[in-house]
Amino acid sequence: MALRKIRLCYYAYYRDEKGRQRTMSLHTRDEATAKKIHADFMARLAAAKTSARMLERHGSLFPDAVARAIEAESPVPEYRPRQPKRLRLDEMIEVARQHRDLSADHLQAFDRFCQAVAPLHYASDITPAVALDYLDARYSGGNGKTYNNVLTQLNVIFKSCLVRAGMDASPFASIPRRMVRKTEHFRPLTADEFRAVFAAAAEPWKTAALISWHTALRRETCFRLAWANIDEADRSFTIMPGKTARFGRAVYVPIHPELWEHLLTLPRPADPAEPILSQWPQHVRYNGDRAREYFAALLHALHIEDTADGKAGFHSLRASFITRCDEAGISRRATKGIAGHTDDDMTDLYSHDRATARQILALPNVLT
Repeated sequence: MALRKIRLCYYAYYRDEKGRQRTMSLHTRDEATAKKIHADFMARLAAAKTSARMLERHGSLFPDAVARAIEAESPVPEYRPRQPKRLRLDEMIEVARQHRDLSADHLQAFDRFCQAVAPLHYASDITPAVALDYLDARYSGGNGKTYNNVLTQLNVIFKSCLVRAGMDASPFASIPRRMVRKTEHFRPLTADEFRAVFAAAAEPWKTAALISWHTALRRETCFRLAWANIDEADRSFTIMPGKTARFGRAVYVPIHPELWEHLLTLPRPADPAEPILSQWPQHVRYNGDRAREYFAALLHALHIEDTADGKAGFHSLRASFITRCDEAGISRRATKGIAGHTDDDMTDLYSHDRATARQILALPNVLT
């Protein structure tokens, strides 16, 4: 016979009148209450065992009296079916953060998922069928890369909450990843094309374009760059882009003199932590899902179109920076660090270095 505490609740372990081992939940978390219930139960159990022995030895002499005694003295434990654990969807992020760091991409993916399955409130309500229907409905139209990224992000959150939610497996764990069929490839802009963009663009796009041209920052990171990230004495900035946050990788970028002179002409936000581009009312709109539409329309108006080298878009400014660095002979190690890439292969995808290829023109003639 023993009283044990398991996961905050108390349980009694005992042997009944027939010697069978039993477990009974006392349905309390308070130690004093548990001991009182346990003592009372064990006293009644002892009386029941005594009555059982009387019935076994002397039942033939006064069966009715013994039967009434057993009925009166025998404890009748109240067995309740164990309630399944329930973890609300809106509590999962807090639980997951106790086990691992979550990036802004994780939070955004989970927020969108919760909005899409709003009628469901608990983690255990999300079945593999629900998870698959969500991914297919929202992300099946792309090339597979975003589908796989969101699948991974949501799976990480659910796996971190399995114990608290009383689940055996994440509903996203059994969903196969999609084959990435094609990847968007952006071409670099020429210097003349960039000058045309800079002259025609309205703020905050004018400044955002110049930042990306000289730093290779992605659009969303350009709009997050704040004076608090800038070391004025060193004329550089350090920032952790969303794409590298999952690896804990920050990028260090020296500020080109041309970009520095332009930044000094801008009014500074009162709060250094505010983004540099937040001074324009349309900042939030340009940093949203429709942002690429504005820049695409701008390029189209300037007759800057896609070519065989790739698409033309804001991401072309990133390709432009890496290409210019390669052609200038800047170390690939430095370029890779500024771009936030983890290997040279990724940097190769952005580079359109033709200056190096033109070195073959210096090879000696063979015929003369």
